[in-house]
Amino acid sequence: MKASRLVVAVTVTGSLLLAACGGGGGSSGGGGTAGDDRAPKAYDVNPQPRDKVKDGGTLRWGINEFPAQWNRNHVDGNLAMAAVVSNALLPSPFLSDEKAEITVNDNYVIDARVTERRPEQVVTYTLNPKARWSDGSPITWADYRTQWRALNGRDPDFRIASSTGYQDIGQVARGKDDFQVVVTFDRPFGDWQSLFSPLLPAATNRTPESFNNAWLNKIPASAGPFKFGGFTFNGSSELLKDRDVRLAVQLGIDRQAIARSDLQGLDWPIALLNNHFFMNTQEGYRDNAGELRAYNPARAKKLLDAAGWQLAGGGGTVRQKDGKPLDLRFVVPSGVQVSKAEGELAQSMLAQIGVKLTIKAVPSDDFFSKYVIPGNFDITPFAYIGTPFPVSSSYGIYANAPDGKTWNANFGRVGSAAVDEAMSRAAQSLDPVRARKETNKADRLIWQQVTVLPLYQRPQTVATRETLANAGARGFYDLRYEDIGFMR
Repeated sequence: MKASRLVVAVTVTGSLLLAACGGGGGSSGGGGTAGDDRAPKAYDVNPQPRDKVKDGGTLRWGINEFPAQWNRNHVDGNLAMAAVVSNALLPSPFLSDEKAEITVNDNYVIDARVTERRPEQVVTYTLNPKARWSDGSPITWADYRTQWRALNGRDPDFRIASSTGYQDIGQVARGKDDFQVVVTFDRPFGDWQSLFSPLLPAATNRTPESFNNAWLNKIPASAGPFKFGGFTFNGSSELLKDRDVRLAVQLGIDRQAIARSDLQGLDWPIALLNNHFFMNTQEGYRDNAGELRAYNPARAKKLLDAAGWQLAGGGGTVRQKDGKPLDLRFVVPSGVQVSKAEGELAQSMLAQIGVKLTIKAVPSDDFFSKYVIPGNFDITPFAYIGTPFPVSSSYGIYANAPDGKTWNANFGRVGSAAVDEAMSRAAQSLDPVRARKETNKADRLIWQQVTVLPLYQRPQTVATRETLANAGARGFYDLRYEDIGFMR
């Protein structure tokens, strides 16, 4: 099949997102809090057969930042905009449809399946021998082995975003030839289809130096989602290290009011999201929010009083403790109006319980690298991106720091052995029903930690020409970039 010769011009515009968590599609297993009963559309990409798509043309694809780090597996490259560009350039073994059903991507993999379950889980990949890197070299088992070694977490010099799944692998070996990969797991891993996506060449993953630096400000090699908005609370900050203070602040934020404001004028259902792993529309969704389900400023005031944060006499408006005001930094990327508006709404709400919220706008290109990742904030808003693999894609966001310092993608900087164990049980189950049950157990524990406050399932709004085919708001659907073009 001949690929369309479509030129893609990248333009910077829009709002910031983080590539990581969530999901959508499937049947509902619960429901949101307040809101309407409409179900979000699974995807909207104007699907058209190839014979109705013209060869050639120029597609101008807007992005909202131009990342410095293009290695998606690096902690600084774990950004949605890096994914938008690299998804079109890098190989992945599998493709997802709009319902998050997974099939092999036969451009790169002919077959992949669990070939043994006992005594150990073994997955065998048969690679497409025609698949090549941009330098002409074949994609082989060695690329898979080197990626596993870089991402399994055993060498801290590799600044990885997450070791989820890779840490469970005991061996990646050559099969009958260079185009067969045999992966043996020390521990079962149910989301094994999430691994090696995207796949980077062995040269990138071979050393910490190349892993950390070879993709800075460039993409040296190539081959070829629903999201939820939320507030992340920094549990390591001086003012929010007390769980009861975080709980009070979250109870003092009216999520329904923020959702109505954000979605005003959009044809999109307003339903609060009360799960950190599953979207409202996804099979497995349960409302686990507990007391955080509802706005409760009265309870918030009592918690702050009990924690020693008191309003000064004589008409004081900001609570103090030991002479220090409860003044929280709400860090937002400059130029992102929705984040600023959310901050202003939260600022007004929290003032009613005696909490000052100071909105700090920072350069968009510095937002993650200089503020979110190093923990230089009290509260910050951004959207997590969902994948068809809700547990493995979210694991790093809630995983505990083994040394109490290395939090990787856990920007809330709070974790526990109990949460890790619950997520591990979910990830290790090869039975999807049991995996969903264990995932919800983990979610209930995460709500109790009070770090990430989900707001609602955000619409993926993409403006396109009516004549553009096979591109748009994709949800879980993996775009087939070779099929994108303008209709005849």
